[in-house]
This record gives sequence, C-alpha cells and structure tokens, in this order.
Amino acid sequence: MKPIKEIISKSIKKTMGKVAVIAGAIAYETKHEKKTECFLNEDDGHSKLIVAQKPYTLKESFKIYDSLENVKYIVKGKLVSAIHNLTVYDASGKIVLGRVREQLISLRSPLSLEQHPQDFIIEMDGKKLGKMKSRFAFGKRKFEFTFNNWVLEGNILGLKYKVFENKEIIMQVQEKAFSTGDFYYLDITNPDNELLCVLILLAIDSSHTSKSHDNSRTIKHKIWPLGF
Repeated sequence: MKPIKEIISKSIKKTMGKVAVIAGAIAYETKHEKKTECFLNEDDGHSKLIVAQKPYTLKESFKIYDSLENVKYIVKGKLVSAIHNLTVYDASGKIVLGRVREQLISLRSPLSLEQHPQDFIIEMDGKKLGKMKSRFAFGKRKFEFTFNNWVLEGNILGLKYKVFENKEIIMQVQEKAFSTGDFYYLDITNPDNELLCVLILLAIDSSHTSKSHDNSRTIKHKIWPLGF
C-alpha cells in the first residue's frame, strides 16, 4: 500500500472505532480510498496535492504528497510560539522554499465588523510577497491578498475553500478530519502556482487554530468526518 493510502486507511480505522461494524468500516475505507485515487489520477492538467497533518502536537510538522504519492514538501514549525511561524522545505527537508508567519496584531478600521481579524505574512524564495488578510463576510470566511488580485473564500465550517482571480478558480481545497489528523486535498489549476498555493493553505490552517482566535475549532472539527 502506498504511503498516503496507508495513512488514510489507518486514520479511517481509528476514527470508526471499536464500536463500528467491521463491514461498515471496510466499506467506508474502500469508498474514501477510491475517491482519493480518483482525485489523484484525474488527468486535467492540474496539480494535485494531499496534506497529512497530525493534531495536538507541540510541533507543527507534516508532509505534503504529490499525485504520485511521493513527498513533495515538508512543513516545519512550532505551536508553542506566540504566533504561527511555518517554513516549507523541499522533499529533502533541507532547502527552504517559503514561509508563512501570523502577524501578532491585526489592525482594522473602527467601522470594521470583524471580531477576530487575522493577517498572515507570506514569503517565497527568500522574498516577502505580502499579506493574506481576513475580511468580514456574511455566512462565509473570506481573505484577500495585498500582492495580487486573488480572493480566498470558504464555507462557515472551514471545510472547503476556493481561491479566485476574478471568476477564474486558482485553487480548490477540501479538508477531511479524522481522529488521527487532518487531510487537505489541493486542486491547483496552474501547476506554476503550486508553491504559493501551499503557503496559502498553511495560512488557512493557521487561521483555524490561531491563538488570537477560537482554538476550540481543532477539537470541534473532529466531529465532522464528511465524505470527500
């Protein structure tokens, strides 16, 4: 069994628990593995990535796999710091490709309706690109970028996101949560945008567990093992 399928298989089995009917657990596992395989093998010219992340660890360290289920990126950081500070390395874990850092204080206009504004500084290839900034929106999560015309929107549960430029989709993200960790599925329209989209994903994930925000999301998310 390939690495990512083995990780997903173990997560599903642990999530189903001992009380689950064995046949039901096997069916659920088979269904999810098939959908994962279809996602990775779809020949549409897009870049497909899967992130396997463990919860409740003192260090944010996880791997990102490509469509061939090889490690493409390694992410390292620390949860114990006052803010999220994540670094993306190549598959060897030695070459730094980019960074995402949560800004400790996010200022907004007194007229803003945002209760918990969030800003994330994005760096790529040793250069600061700019910020990903939260914006108030009814019934959804929304972020804008200071360095391009992209807009990020997600549903209120934070399980699905899309990045747009005008009406063109740049990236689609779906999260699937298990008791052993979270899995993100990235569908990136233009492979040239892959690294930037990975950095944006890290900012998305950090926004869920920001220490300036509601940390209960990490626990609440575990009750939503929705289908892919």
